[in-house]
Amino acid sequence: MKVALVHELLTMKGGAERVLRILAEMFPDAPIYTLLYDEKKLGDWFPRERVCKAKVPIPYSLLPTPYRYNHHLYLPFFPRVVEAWDFSDFDLVISTRTVSPNTCPS
Repeated sequence: MKVALVHELLTMKGGAERVLRILAEMFPDAPIYTLLYDEKKLGDWFPRERVCKAKVPIPYSLLPTPYRYNHHLYLPFFPRVVEAWDFSDFDLVISTRTVSPNTCPS
């Protein structure tokens, strides 16, 4: 079974990220799709090679400080980006979240 994991923000180690970590251990071959990924904070839990980041014009580390620490500024854009992802090759998509509602296409 081909599985994909989706989590909108990988920018801190919180409860939702712990759930994702367990799912990632359960499905070691599943790629992890995310909108923002802070490798400095989560690289030990989710290696860069496994993370499929959204196509954003600026890497997370180069974003201006207000955008790095105020993720709510991105909320209007989250659904459009996630809906653009193509999960048609996967048998199962598991979505966990911290902030935004679940908008993964079926």
